[in-house]
Parts: sequence; structure tokens; C-alpha cells
Amino acid sequence: MGSKNKPVNWHSISVEDVLKQLKTGKDGLSEEEAKKRLEQYGPNKIREQKLVSGWDILFRQLRGFFNIVLYVALAIAIWAAKVPDAVFIAAILVINTTLSFYQEYKASRAMEALKEFLVATVKVVRGGESREIEVDEVVPGDVLDLEEGEKAPADARLLEVHALRVDESTLTGESTPVDKEMKQAEEKADLGDRTDMVYAGTTIVRGTARAVVTATAMETELGKIAAALEETETPPTSFEIEVDSLSKHITIGILCLVVGVALLLYLRHAMPIADIAIFSLSLGVGAIPESLPVVLSFALAMGAQQMAHRKALARRLAIVESLGSIDVIGSDKTGTLTKNEMTVQALYLPGHGVFHVTGEGYDPNHGEIEHLHEGKQQALMRLLQAVTMCNNAKQTTKDGKETYLGDPTEIALLVVAEKGGHDIAETLSKYPRLDEIPFTSDRQMMTTIHEVDGKKMAILKGAPEVILERCTHVYEDGHTEPMTDKERNEIKSVLEDLEGDALRVLAVATHELSDGAADSADAIEKDIRFLGLTGMIDPPRPEVRNAIAEARGAGIGTLMITGDHAITAAAIAGRLGMGQKAVSGSDVEAMSDDELHDKVEEIDIVARATPMTKLRVLQALRANKHFAAMTGDGVNDSPALKQADVGVAMGLRGTDAAKEASGMILLDDNYATIVSAIEEGRRIFDNIRKFVNYLLTCNVGEVLMVMLGALWGLPPVTAIMVLWVNILTDVLPAIALGVDPANPGLMKRKPRPHDEPILNKPLLWTTIFIGVKKGFMLFLVFLAGYYWLGKNLPGSERIEYAQTMAFTGIILYSFVRIFVIRTFDTLTFWSNPWLVISLGVAVILQVFIIYCPEVHDFFGLQRLGFAAWGLLAGMAVTAGFLGVWISNWITTWAGSVIDTSGSA
Repeated sequence: MGSKNKPVNWHSISVEDVLKQLKTGKDGLSEEEAKKRLEQYGPNKIREQKLVSGWDILFRQLRGFFNIVLYVALAIAIWAAKVPDAVFIAAILVINTTLSFYQEYKASRAMEALKEFLVATVKVVRGGESREIEVDEVVPGDVLDLEEGEKAPADARLLEVHALRVDESTLTGESTPVDKEMKQAEEKADLGDRTDMVYAGTTIVRGTARAVVTATAMETELGKIAAALEETETPPTSFEIEVDSLSKHITIGILCLVVGVALLLYLRHAMPIADIAIFSLSLGVGAIPESLPVVLSFALAMGAQQMAHRKALARRLAIVESLGSIDVIGSDKTGTLTKNEMTVQALYLPGHGVFHVTGEGYDPNHGEIEHLHEGKQQALMRLLQAVTMCNNAKQTTKDGKETYLGDPTEIALLVVAEKGGHDIAETLSKYPRLDEIPFTSDRQMMTTIHEVDGKKMAILKGAPEVILERCTHVYEDGHTEPMTDKERNEIKSVLEDLEGDALRVLAVATHELSDGAADSADAIEKDIRFLGLTGMIDPPRPEVRNAIAEARGAGIGTLMITGDHAITAAAIAGRLGMGQKAVSGSDVEAMSDDELHDKVEEIDIVARATPMTKLRVLQALRANKHFAAMTGDGVNDSPALKQADVGVAMGLRGTDAAKEASGMILLDDNYATIVSAIEEGRRIFDNIRKFVNYLLTCNVGEVLMVMLGALWGLPPVTAIMVLWVNILTDVLPAIALGVDPANPGLMKRKPRPHDEPILNKPLLWTTIFIGVKKGFMLFLVFLAGYYWLGKNLPGSERIEYAQTMAFTGIILYSFVRIFVIRTFDTLTFWSNPWLVISLGVAVILQVFIIYCPEVHDFFGLQRLGFAAWGLLAGMAVTAGFLGVWISNWITTWAGSVIDTSGSA
């Protein structure tokens, strides 16, 4: 077949030849044949950029800047015959590389694992039956059913088209959608001129089609492009740029301090060059938070995984960080605030009034049409027949059970038809469809054309006001009469009653087409006769009311944007505890930009909204400095999803175009999931601030202590001690802080400003003041050990005792920093077991190296007595109280509330 053998110009041969060469038919492949072809051609997947291997990550870590610094230090130690230093530096190299490798490897695999949460599906015809399969399972010869909003899963030749228009910009760069037709293209036609083909990755923006697959995976036109672009690198996000800039500024600042220390050691103390080099390099490695970018990526990746488990899939890592700034959510109603389980509850027939329908869900055996008797049977059957024929939902079987495939609204119409005793299969067989004018958001109706008793019959369904405007006649008691003003007013009155009960209402009409009549949509859809109304309900999701209340408490507003009438939308909003001030889409369009900017702050509901209405509302919100999330599911929602600060697509009912334009996909289409994702985003950013706070204040204090020692003339720590502190206090606790649970008060705070950097002013001043405090306190501990507690020790033991106290003080102070930061949380000590474990391991290791004879000599340590531990404990308690006091002082002085992530 053409996909693997000699290339075939599928666009320039007849449909019959296409089917013949592909060895398939209009009824599609059998399941057995499809399985064989899947084995032959492989999964329908575009080969993605090769995942970075573990070896590549390891080699990149070995080539890292800070490892190179350690290589230099190791070489100097070996050259100077400082064996203990050389051994320890080598050990630090191994430990540091291992931990960094683990974090980066885990982060890269975490994002790859998220792809498993989103499985794309497509409708195919196999063995004459329509069914839904995963896109990966599509094979050459499969027959596809394509609808508006879907992305073509493979290259395919058209078999049927109904007003089909395709966006091929991904392939051709042409921004204007292309109208497709059955006419065979020329053999030498360019890709953009092959109007009888659809190509993988292009999007159906209007209409429907049936097509036979000619190529899959890398054999498609998209696959050929992908093969040429495999080496293209993704540019960094703004958040990644900020993190990189922050790391560079911190590195430069600390390196300046380290250079100052080196100069002091040389000029004031005439220390040997080799010792100065080893010490300075070790201090630089220990003081500079080189793990910051990796820890940040690790935290974001773990947050993205947590979000996915809560049914929110972040398509880009930076979205996780952005979620914490959302202050307004523009949400669709159907399926997001509601269940998207449409059930017809009322039918209206002219002259017979309203019939109530019982039961919920998609089981026709649960419920019935009440008060139905022979006198109304004919009119009812005409209505049920119409909603069955003007319908793209399908009856199918799945796992041996009869089910439905299609739009929930259309499924509800098939279910009510069955409740009324209507035989769907018989109707569709007896009255074949000849053509279709698809539903669009602009037209707000759908028309199908059928052969009925040898004549052409058009059946229309759609928004009541659109259908009624075109109706000139009414079908009543088995015959057609001109529609009077009285009848039109009665229909409008019933419509208001049904919508007042929060029902979504569709009107149904027919038009018998005469021979030779024009076949344009305008001609077909005018002078039609009214059949009736269907009213259906989509009940609110039970969890959404609490989610909206939680969002409100977190300073996040909710704006309902729906295509339904204001009355229906307000009824649902009332049940959800939302405000009920509504405007229509036409009201929005009539407003000037300035007027909309003023009024958008007061609006709760935008009813009868179009995608362009949604886009204007979004633009008004952003003009008012809101950081907005906007939901969407249709092709025309793509502009709003792209322009939103966080575009949220629906994973269940969303079109491929909407998903591609979004930053986040809801796997359950649930509003409550957006709120959960925002909470997760806030948690992650809080944790990022926590470990930036922790790393900077601790490291600045250590460098200041060493600088004070250089000025004084005594070294408070050795190179080995600095490197040990780096492993013990910088890496493990920072990782543990990155997975801290959410603060219980997290969703009671206002959103953070979206342009606020990680190192904001309160955190910057915290770093300066707490760092200075730590540096002086640690140096005082060192002096106390040297001039007081260790003054009677002989020779080098005196300085070693003081260094042991300063060394241990650094470890203890790091733990105090964590507890001070957490005093501004409402988390318990045991709420993060990883943090408890990391601190426990650090304490055990520190005590071990002090009191184990074989080890403390290697580090140049002395056993500490009770007086030393008492002094260290007093320092820790004092440091804790001072840390809290300084934090509160900065709060007042800076005039800004320091939350848990910016606490001192």
C-alpha cells in the first residue's frame, strides 16, 4: 500500500482507485485487518524529540561549572599533597553529582509521564459500525468521521464532505482556512491546493467529513516536517529566564565575597596560595546555591504531577508557577460548572402543550414521556423523528453494552426518542441523509437534508429565537397551517417558562424542498414550519458550589460565560451561589472598550456569548490588570485560550484546536479542578520561596562568618567543613522543602501579583538582615569556643575546638532557619516526613563525625562538651527568636505582608 511502498499521489486518483489500492471500502476495515495493519505500520505517532538519556544528564552534570571548580580544587589538593582534602573533595564530587543527577532525571521523566494522562481519540468506521479508538491505533485504510473542532489524526482522502473547511496553517503557513471538496486535484497540485485531502495535524474549523486514511505517523506530511525539525530546541520560558537570572546574580554576589575573603587571607595572613585556592574554591561551591535551578525544576515537575493526579494537566512547566496569580476565572457553564449529562425533561407540541419527561441519564428504560395518548401520538412521533434524523450522535456497542457516541445534547435527543417508543435504526435506514449544513456558533443551528417518500426534506434544530425567526408555518394535528401571531406568542411564552426552569431549549422545524429549488443555505432554511421545542437540563456539579466559595475566599472571582439564555444561566448561577448580574453577548458587543472595562468588574454572567464575546471580555479583564484563566472547548475558543494568562481546555469534550491553544487541560472538565490546580500552583510557589529564603540566608551568613574570621585572623571553618555543610544543609532540606504540603490557610490569601519576582523586596531584605545576623552569631560562637571554652586546649586542638563549634553551629542554625520559616505556616512539625527525615539524617551524621574517632580526625574536629552544646542550644533559641522578630520588623518597615513563602 502507498504508505510504505512507492509513493502514491492520493490526491490525483479517483476515490475508487484510492480504496482499491488501500484494500479497504467505505465500511472501513474489519477489526482483524486493523490489528494486522497496526503491527505492519506501527502506532500512529509522530516521532517526538528524543528524550534526554540518563547518560546525557550524567555527563552534563559532570561538565557543570561547579563540578569543574571542584576538579580544580581536587587537582590543587593532590598537587599540594593534601590527601584528606583530596579524598573529601572527591567524595563531595560523587555525592553532589549523584544528587543533582537524580533531581534532573526525576524532573525530566515526571513531565514525560504526564503525557499518559491525556489520550486522544478519533471516530472511525470499522466493519460498517462507528466507534471511537485512540489516535495511535489509526492505520492506513481506516475510514474516519471528522467533525468541527477535531484535528485530523492522519493524512486522508475525502469520501464525503459537508461544508468542510480546514485550517492548514500548521503545514502551509496559510492563515485562511481552506474549503474542501470531492473534486479530484491535479497531479502536480501544491499541498495547499489539494482540496480533496485532509492532512494530519490540520484542524476542522467547520463542517463534517468522512475520509479514508492514506498515511500515518512519520509517513504523513506532518511527519516529514517533524523529521526535519527534530534538532530544534524549545526556547526558555519567562520563569526559567527569571530563575537563571536570579542564580547568576546570586553567584556573582557571593563570588565577590569569596574573592574578598581570598584577598584577606593572602594580604593579612600570608596563607599559602594552594591553601587559599582550595579554601576559596570550596567556599564558593558551598556558598553558591548551584542546585537552585535544578531544585526549582524538580519542584515544578513534582507539582505538575500532583496536578495531573488531581485531573489538571499542565502542558508547560511554567504554568504551574503562573496558577498562583490567577484572580478571575472565566468559565463555560456546560460541562464545567454542570455535569454535561443532558436529559430532556420537557417537550412542547403546538396545540398540545408541554409533556414532561421523567428519568435522568442516557438509559432510555429509566423514565417515560408522561400523559401520552393516541390523540397526541402522531404529532409527537413527527417531532421525535425529526430530532433523530437531524442528529450526529450514534448508537453503538462498547464492552458488549449498547451506548451512545456524540455530543451530550444530541445523545439526550436520541434517548428521549427511544423513551417515546421511536425506532432510531429504522428511521435512519428509511430516510437516508443526503446532505448537511453543520452547526456553527455563528449560525446557532444545524440542518440535515433527507429523502422522505421520494421528496427532499430539510430538518432544522437550533436556538429557538433563530428558528422562530425563520418560521412561517406551524405543524399541528397532522397538518400545516400558517403561523399566527397568537401561536408565535404562545411559543415564546412557553420558551420563557422552560428557560425559567433552567432548561436548555432547542427548537425543531422542517422544510419540504421542491424540485429545482435553490440549494443554498439561505433558500433551504427559510419559510420553514415549526414542529416543537425540547427542553433539557444539565444539572450543576455538586462539588462546584463549594469550589466557587473557596475561590471567592482566595480572592478569585468567577465569571460564567455561556451560550445559553440569561434566565437559564442565572438559574444555574443561583444554585451555585454565584452572583446573578447578567448581560448578553449582544450587550457586550454594543459596548465600547472603555465602557466594557468599567462594567466587566460588575458582571457575573455573560449569556448568549459567542467566542468573540469571550475574547472581548478577556481583553477587558486583562486591561484592568486581572490575571485571568479562561476555559474553552471549541475551535473558535482558541484565540481566547491563547490570549488568556492561563488558557484552560476541556480534556473530555474539548477540540484538539482548543487543547493545542491552552496552557492547561482539565482531564475531567470540572471547574473544581481549576481551583484545585490554583491551590497546587500556590503551594509550589510558596515552597519555591521557602527554599530560596532558606538557601540564601544560610549561605550569606556562612560567607560573612568566614570573612569576619579572615579580618580577625582566625579561620572559623576549613574547606572540608564548608563542603560537608553544602551537602548536609543545602541539598536535602531544600529538596524536602520543595515538596512541603499546602498551608491550610493557603486559599484564604489574595493572589500574588503576577509580575512579582521570586526574590521580592521583603525576601531580599530578609536575606540581608538574617544573613548578617547569622554571620555575626556564628562568628561569636567561634570566638567563644576559641577564647573561652577551648582556651585551655593545647596547640591546634584549641582552634579545632572552636571550628567544631562554628561548624556545628552552621548545621544547627540551618535547622533553626527552617523552623523560623515554618512559624509563619500553620503546618505541624510532622506534616512533611521528608523534611523530618532530612533533618534527622543531618543531625545523626553531624554527631557521628564529631564523636567517631576514625572520622573526626579526618575533619579536624574535637569532641564537644556539655558547655559547648549548651552554648550552641542557647544560640539556636536566640537565633530563632531574633529571626521571628526581624521578620515582623521587616513586615512593618517594608509595609508589605510577608506570607509563608517570604517569611524570615
